Amino acid sequence: MVEIMRSKEKAILPGVFIGIFLCIASVNAEEMDSCASVDACIQRIHEIAETLPPKRTDVSQDGWAVARRISLFGDEAVSRLVPLLKDPNDSVAQIASVALRQTSVIDKKYLPQIIEALDGDRDLGWLPPALGRIDSPQAAEEAVKRLLVSVSAPHNQEAYAVILSGRRAIHFIINEAKCRTGCGRDDVQNLGYVLGEMDVEPREEAAKLLGAAITSSATPNEAKAGMIYMISSLRESALIVEPDLIALREKQPDLQPAIDRALVRMNSKQAGTILANQLRIKPDFYVLIDLANSGPAGMDAGPVVTDLLNHSNLEIRLAAARALGYIKYQESVPNLIALLDEPLDVRLNWVAAESIGRIADASGFTALTETSRSHWHPAVRKSASKAIANIHSNAECQPRYQKTRIASDFFKYAHFKTRACKRITLKKVNEPAKTKLYKPQDEAKLKALTYPTEVIGYGASDEAEQLAADPDAIIIVRSYNIEEKRHPIDQVPDVALRTMHG
Repeated sequence: MVEIMRSKEKAILPGVFIGIFLCIASVNAEEMDSCASVDACIQRIHEIAETLPPKRTDVSQDGWAVARRISLFGDEAVSRLVPLLKDPNDSVAQIASVALRQTSVIDKKYLPQIIEALDGDRDLGWLPPALGRIDSPQAAEEAVKRLLVSVSAPHNQEAYAVILSGRRAIHFIINEAKCRTGCGRDDVQNLGYVLGEMDVEPREEAAKLLGAAITSSATPNEAKAGMIYMISSLRESALIVEPDLIALREKQPDLQPAIDRALVRMNSKQAGTILANQLRIKPDFYVLIDLANSGPAGMDAGPVVTDLLNHSNLEIRLAAARALGYIKYQESVPNLIALLDEPLDVRLNWVAAESIGRIADASGFTALTETSRSHWHPAVRKSASKAIANIHSNAECQPRYQKTRIASDFFKYAHFKTRACKRITLKKVNEPAKTKLYKPQDEAKLKALTYPTEVIGYGASDEAEQLAADPDAIIIVRSYNIEEKRHPIDQVPDVALRTMHG
């Protein structure tokens, strides 16, 4: 499901996004410090710290380089780094935190000292992942507890600590998901996120345990709904509990919406039918993204989506054309071929060519060849050529379409520019000056053509309640509370074209 969150949190030391800190952590070998021993590296840490301002909370590039180097010395380094967490110089403690975060394995005997450092007055924001480096259930439990009280979860160091803990953390995650003492607003989403980022084996183990929990009569309904969401975060790894979900949907219809969302996210064989039913009731751009993410598992929705190629809303038509390529619905190829020269919007030509290529149906070869040679827009010609190449290489299992973030493809054509054309087959026409009205010189006349329209946006359905509870709150918009908001306005056109009748 598509989720949106607007945050006012400050971008401070530890990095807010896991993608960022993983990138920083992946220091190239040539960027490592050259210190040849633990003693030499400890000396370098102090030298680097002396060059930095007091009370510094971030880590310099040199600090990262020496931290990466000393972390390779294993337990010998750990025994020297842990005491540095109490060093009077803040920068020394920060570099030691980074080094411990980078170390592959930390002995559990250091857990009390690491917890003490995390609870101290210093903001050692890089240190939490050190908990995930300790092969100890106590360390994993500590990581989970810290995740649940973290204000910047799930894209932070506490989440990374749980991800690193892997199987050691699963029992504690499941236990928290039972909500025996109540669950916070975002606990389930944060726990689901870290499970989804773990390796395959921990994900499959979590799926089995969650499957057993949701079928147990001892688990309250509120907790079941949250666990179903967590199962959906495991995606394909959760297919082993698909029969449990389907049986529970029949037994408890009140859980059907949550179960349907989970089945879609995990690419269940039922995804196509579920999404087809939703699209019949109300064609929706984001449902079409979900369908594309389901891949060939969503093929049952093919007939409904093919019909949407004629929808009155152009964005729905574009999204439908895009989704058909991802679910590889072969029967839609004739309809996509018809869109290759659709004059309404060149983006339809572009997307249709790509979708035919993704489906890799040879029946589209002739139309694609003509498009690749004669279409007026270079991007469409290129899309058709790539589709032809994919059809040719498909038999050799060498697809030309790489795996990508599917959702981003649905927004990619929002910035499609016709100005990119270098050569077109149309001739320039010198039109009379009064043919069009333009804002700079005809503003008064354009105001006479003002027309009513709407500004469409998305926000939280419970925004008032959130602000009532805390006027300074960050307004959270998630899949469960997102709503469309429409505001009527009077639009003054920027340009107008004079017609035969005025």
